[in-house]
Amino acid sequence: MEIIAKGISKRFFRKAGESNYFFAVKECDFSLPEAAVTILTGHSGSGKTTLLSMLAGLLAPDAGLVSADGRNLYGPDDRENSAFRGRHLAVVPQGRAVLDTLNVLDNCLLGLRLAGREAVDSIAKAEEWLDRFEILPLRSAMPRELSGGELRRVMLIRALMTEAEVLFADEPTADLDEENTEKVLEALQTAAHQQQKTILIVTHENEALKIADRVFRMNKGEIVPA
Repeated sequence: MEIIAKGISKRFFRKAGESNYFFAVKECDFSLPEAAVTILTGHSGSGKTTLLSMLAGLLAPDAGLVSADGRNLYGPDDRENSAFRGRHLAVVPQGRAVLDTLNVLDNCLLGLRLAGREAVDSIAKAEEWLDRFEILPLRSAMPRELSGGELRRVMLIRALMTEAEVLFADEPTADLDEENTEKVLEALQTAAHQQQKTILIVTHENEALKIADRVFRMNKGEIVPA
């Protein structure tokens, strides 16, 4: 599934009044091809997460259009848009995004269940991912018992388990050691090249560049070649 953005921009207001706004993302065209890993780098505050959020259908642009295989992600029917995102787009956010009332295994399965795609072998597949990322012994643990790196791996498993065609990952290797960083990047590269998924990774980590098919940098809200 290809994501195409035409003329999108996003601005925020520091205080009341037209003169006090700033552009987090200046007007731009951008696309994410399927079966490829696109890397977006840049300093903190450069607009990377804002751009990701607009491309993922989470934050409406102030201008322009974002489409997924020709479908407007911000069409007039909010319920239909939400259902489409749940089926076809998965996001690994930079911050903590797990349900504290669910254990690790159930958090891994949550996206699949919300998308209505749980199957008889879903638990087994989730446990395979947990084992691959070296957190299988924690499958019954609660989120409060996990480290930041362990929580990040749980969020990535949840996204991969949904079988969504497009995956957005914001700093997916933050808090991870070298070994687990390599495993996460390998999983994302495999998802793109072998499963034909569309992957966008926002990162500060140079290690991620080795799996990139395309690399861009953001500077003060503008996208430039890296």
